[in-house]
Amino acid sequence: MLLGATFPHLVSAVIAFVPGAVVHGAQGAGDPARGGWQGTTWTRGGVPLTHLWQDNQAVHWHPWAGDTPPSRHHSVFFEGLKDKALVEQARIPVENITGPVLLISGRDDRAWPSSLYSRMVVSSLHRAGHPGLVRHLDFDDAGHAINLPIVPSTQLSREHPVSKVPYTNGGTPSGNARANEGSWKGMLAFLDEVTGSSSQK
Repeated sequence: MLLGATFPHLVSAVIAFVPGAVVHGAQGAGDPARGGWQGTTWTRGGVPLTHLWQDNQAVHWHPWAGDTPPSRHHSVFFEGLKDKALVEQARIPVENITGPVLLISGRDDRAWPSSLYSRMVVSSLHRAGHPGLVRHLDFDDAGHAINLPIVPSTQLSREHPVSKVPYTNGGTPSGNARANEGSWKGMLAFLDEVTGSSSQK
């Protein structure tokens, strides 16, 4: 989403799996020496981009703090969105995207609210009169780890590869499997439609 909005002349189409509608910081994966939760993740021309955790006035707790690993740390994102002024600064300007857009999300995403974020993006594109195709595939019982249909869908909880904090992606094994297959077929259909090819035939 961010690349398509920042460099529309270089990106002919956007396919976003479990996307965000705003710029996020490094979360718990951030290097404590570089600011941790509020640390910079994205820069442009060496200048840090404003992100949702940057002095957020609505968030007063850390989703990975405490002794028991949380199962729904996506809740902190809903809290973060209450800081309207910061959200406006951190919002990805999707109206700059010039090509077709496909959004793929899970309604039980427990990493962050990709279903809500996708709806926010669709709304912004429609308000801006986006000229290209905009499609949103939103899957029931699917979490954050929507992937290729050949990838196992049974790993619901895992350890973050950087922060080493346990967390859950959400969804159910069957729901994630349906989303894996449905998103793959939906992506091929989208590409066929916007390119005029016939990759599924």
